[in-house]
Amino acid sequence: SGPNRPGAEKKVGLVVDEWGIWYDQEPGSQPGFLYQQISLRDALVAALNFHVFHRHADRVTMANIAQTVNVLQAMILTSKEKMLRTPTYWVFEMFKVHQGGTFLPVELQSPDYVLGQEKIPMVSASATRAADGSAIHLSLANTSPTQPVTLSVKLAGFTPKAVAGRVLTAPEMDAYCELDAAGRSLRAIAEHGTDWFYRGEYAGKVEAWMRANGGFLRKEDFANYAPALRE
Repeated sequence: SGPNRPGAEKKVGLVVDEWGIWYDQEPGSQPGFLYQQISLRDALVAALNFHVFHRHADRVTMANIAQTVNVLQAMILTSKEKMLRTPTYWVFEMFKVHQGGTFLPVELQSPDYVLGQEKIPMVSASATRAADGSAIHLSLANTSPTQPVTLSVKLAGFTPKAVAGRVLTAPEMDAYCELDAAGRSLRAIAEHGTDWFYRGEYAGKVEAWMRANGGFLRKEDFANYAPALRE
């Protein structure tokens, strides 16, 4: 350690190759093809990695996720003529505002997320100033699957004229996109009846998500819905 340690002058860039999650392959998929379903949990892992890379932007010159299509923590999954963008894709899409910007140090006070004997800061963050100086981009990740966090943000040396944000979330940490999501819902209605949709599990999950994310739809809205027939 110290100023005389090898690499202390940071003249040599680091390239982080093939980062990302690696689970057991999806049941029923082609052996050896490393096909994995990508959930909100994996999107969170991607965001945490991006924050690490940002904090070491003076040293990390390039970082490559392991694969992009159908393998490991892919951004795109395909099946014959169908394709979808995974939660990890949307993290990449949301973080692209940092490209070409200037890293800004972030002082963050956060409660801990505790699991057993392990704990990490519940909130992770990184920030950049846009290349033209017109905006500050702040990215945040909440590692808790159940607990929301209220933040107070102070910007030093910059007065914003407006504030806008986007949120990537889901009712459950292991939620994922499906190639045949519409077909799955129709099959569930066929199996359980329309009460599953309007008064049962589906309506309950929608209400839970809405309450957690500031939405206004409630289970009774589904139950009270009636189609209006007009000629």
